[in-house]
Amino acid sequence: MKQLILSLVLLFGTAQAETIRIVVPFAPGGAADQAARVVERALTTHTQNTYVIEYRAGAGGAIGANYVAKSRGSDTILLIHSLAVVVNSLQADSMYSLAEFEPVATIGTVQLALITNPKSAVNTMPKLLATRDPVFFGSSGNGAATHIAGELFRINTLVNMIHVPYRGEAAALTDILSNNITVLFTSVGVAKDQPVTVLAVTGIRRNREFSQVPTLQEQGIRGFETSPNWLVLLANPTADQHTLAVIRAALGTALREDPELFGRVGVDIDRQQLYNTQQFMNSERQRVQKILSRIQIK
Repeated sequence: MKQLILSLVLLFGTAQAETIRIVVPFAPGGAADQAARVVERALTTHTQNTYVIEYRAGAGGAIGANYVAKSRGSDTILLIHSLAVVVNSLQADSMYSLAEFEPVATIGTVQLALITNPKSAVNTMPKLLATRDPVFFGSSGNGAATHIAGELFRINTLVNMIHVPYRGEAAALTDILSNNITVLFTSVGVAKDQPVTVLAVTGIRRNREFSQVPTLQEQGIRGFETSPNWLVLLANPTADQHTLAVIRAALGTALREDPELFGRVGVDIDRQQLYNTQQFMNSERQRVQKILSRIQIK
């Protein structure tokens, strides 16, 4: 029934075309940015609206999330966010609550790659695990999925990892390429286009882009059986429900026409989860709480 309603909404469209902003709460160049561009193209093709990507980076994605959560006007504002939207909401000084967002769609999980500079002293996993020197790991900000992944690696390997937060993945990648930091967790969609050494990937299966690279689990490192990151599409609490229905239907149509729509940027979609975003977020909140009880986010 839900799919029928969405199809009818898409068929008749909105009463009036709108200009809708898609907020990316990180600097350009990361997984959220890549997914936002896919969403923008898909929605432009399958709806009558105009979509504009807007970057509001800072505080590990909290700045952009808070902006959308607190937007109470008549405009519909979309937000592409990651695991960090949950992490930040659980902090004592959080600026927003997950309950403030209107769930739109679950875009999918993002498999991460652990990368280093080919000239690094720890350019193989055995070298990394054996080193007694400090290992500086970058992230796209405190509380970001790339930060959580690094902390999980630290506590599961006892490698002396020191966190170096950046304002977005692009800046961290620059320092990996300059050999200024040691390692970085980044999405496979980003890693595949970089001249870096991939030490491992997260998840229970190897990535098709790096078929020769074993998973962390294969290399005996626990805690990465599921992907540490994912992407969801949310909206401000006063978003127009008819507009959101059109957007959901358009995404469903785009995925039926091109099942690899998000796969090409390293995002694995579960069609059964596409419209179960609220349930997915509630489940992830419980999982993240358990992870945060084991690590310290500063």
